[in-house]
Amino acid sequence: MTAQDLYKALERVNERPKPYEFSTASELWCDPYRAEQMLKAHLDPDNGMASRTGAFIQRSLDWMTRRFDIGRETAITDFGCGPGLYTNALARTGARVTGVDFSSRSISYARSVAEQEGLDVRYEQADYLAYRMEAGSCDLATLIFCDLCPLSPSQRAGLLTKICDGLSEKGLLLLDVCTSAMFEAANEASNFSFRHLNGFWAEGDYYGFQRSFKYEEESLLLDKYTIVEPERVYEIYNWLQCFSQMRLREELAASGLKILEWYSNVAGDSYDPQAHQMAVVAARA
Repeated sequence: MTAQDLYKALERVNERPKPYEFSTASELWCDPYRAEQMLKAHLDPDNGMASRTGAFIQRSLDWMTRRFDIGRETAITDFGCGPGLYTNALARTGARVTGVDFSSRSISYARSVAEQEGLDVRYEQADYLAYRMEAGSCDLATLIFCDLCPLSPSQRAGLLTKICDGLSEKGLLLLDVCTSAMFEAANEASNFSFRHLNGFWAEGDYYGFQRSFKYEEESLLLDKYTIVEPERVYEIYNWLQCFSQMRLREELAASGLKILEWYSNVAGDSYDPQAHQMAVVAARA
């Protein structure tokens, strides 16, 4: 490789794409090796990379059970359920739970736990952007760990509309998102390392570049990863939409939902405008 070739390759690493120009969610979550790394992270109670810590999840479950009066026959759908850390626990209350996730590795693990315990959980391996609940069938829908934020505006609108249609007359939606405070605290940066993120991206040797971008007009963050293996080069794009209260209220309203309550997180902590995340409870308008 000539110096000119290397320079062009590094220029590509640093290219700023247009907002939501590329989507690589399936490559991140469904690649067999990375799916296994994600599952390990999910199941490590001290690892907050793929899901929140075990202590937080338990606190969140305790609050959710009280706040939504979850019990026998409560119909719950968890979008992006992963390996069932919430869904199986909620099913232990007697609730009728559906978990939706497009990672076959995560769904298989969640289903095996449910079967071993005899829990009433229906697991659907599917892209939740395409999944549709039966109209009026759901008492509580959950979309947590900021799963709304990587989606484009049109994807968010479509998903929220489907959720709204699926809620029962008194059904509720619990979701959390990244905030404007998080956007303001973020900085554009770049880093590079051998076997970046401790070997997360591939089983063999590779070099990883991470380039972080801010899009001021959209309040949008991007972590762009360029992975260089001996036989291939590929990119992973992790978009994160950050929300003000007004923006979140308007997006939900456009899909037929109204916000009833504001929190700092899905454990029910009081709303803090300086927090990097916020959670809401919403209902059909």
